[in-house]
Amino acid sequence: MLYKLVLETGNSGSGSFDSINLFNSMGKLVYSESRAHSIPEEIVEITLPATCLPGVYFVKVTTGNMEYSGKLMLLDQ
Repeated sequence: MLYKLVLETGNSGSGSFDSINLFNSMGKLVYSESRAHSIPEEIVEITLPATCLPGVYFVKVTTGNMEYSGKLMLLDQ
């Protein structure tokens, strides 16, 4: 499954890293990615494994020294 996430990465400048972690409702890590960024807004396309079924997931994004977390709901297409 292909999903697009829009991340507001702020002005932390080039050379810093974002990490995106996606956990299922049981707390198991199902997706993880780290990447360098140098622009304030970045569109991230991620392909989730076929084992990611529709439901509630938790996302944690780390940018520089900031950490953001929230819930995502994947819907059946």
